[in-house]
Amino acid sequence: MEFLSKTIFENFQTRKTKVQKAKFINFLVSELDKNGIHANVEESGSLIKSHNIVVGDVSKAKVIFTAHYDTAPKLPFPNFITPKNLLFYIFYQILILLPLFFMCFLVSFISMALFENVLVAYFICAFLAFGFAYLIMFGKENKNTANDNTSGIITLCEIMLNMTENELTTTAFVFFDNEELGLIGSSAFSKIHREEVKNKIVVNFDCVSDGETMMFVVNGAARKNYANIIASAYTVYDDYKVKPFITKALTTFYPSDQMNFPVNIGVAALKHKRVLGYYMDRIHTKHDTIFREENIGYLIKSSIKFVNLLSLNG
Repeated sequence: MEFLSKTIFENFQTRKTKVQKAKFINFLVSELDKNGIHANVEESGSLIKSHNIVVGDVSKAKVIFTAHYDTAPKLPFPNFITPKNLLFYIFYQILILLPLFFMCFLVSFISMALFENVLVAYFICAFLAFGFAYLIMFGKENKNTANDNTSGIITLCEIMLNMTENELTTTAFVFFDNEELGLIGSSAFSKIHREEVKNKIVVNFDCVSDGETMMFVVNGAARKNYANIIASAYTVYDDYKVKPFITKALTTFYPSDQMNFPVNIGVAALKHKRVLGYYMDRIHTKHDTIFREENIGYLIKSSIKFVNLLSLNG
């Protein structure tokens, strides 16, 4: 990896608070500038402000590569995702909520016995529910974010730093803020640049370093216009032990920033088990420490090839 990427991995894995984000932004913008790459920070939002980092001319780019840089709180359970097995994903979410339901039932039973007041039980349950939601969204920062999404921002950096000047002129890069709060940064960016991105393909990297299968979730518009180029670029390369898996967004559950754009590809690294199918684990926990550099190398090579194929096809 380049110096920029190594420093991000070693010193900037936590990007949750306002101060942490500001330090990361200042470092990234400064280091990119040293490499002759100009980055612009776009501020948006009122109640929740987002600071998206933009490299390149979005209006002239043939493709926009993206990744979110904000990080999630540390949770006692992983955000276990099974993109091709929606029933298991729903079952897992229910399992997570069961302790909350049990606690609400227990507290309601005790409060009714002590106070004989339905309102008291109601407010206590509401307090527990809001506390659980706060923990998930605003809890203590997770210091281990190798996969989610330090891998994504390093992928963007490495693609940029390995491109020729001509390749850079046909490409834009965006580091999104506040993905973990509900895709807020990418939503704001898509609205600000609505006309510029409506027919432009967006390739979003989110959790790409833990797993040997690289999944490419391609929506209908991207398949219609770029199917052959996607298949040619994101293919098997003998020098990387990475298995590409190109699949339809219509039959795949992978919620990330690409969903805010009309022409998109979502990219993620997955593991596989026979019954469970493709899955992602460890993220949002202290165990998010797996970083397969081979995955990043694969994405550098295939993504630069994707850019050149787009240029050849006009």
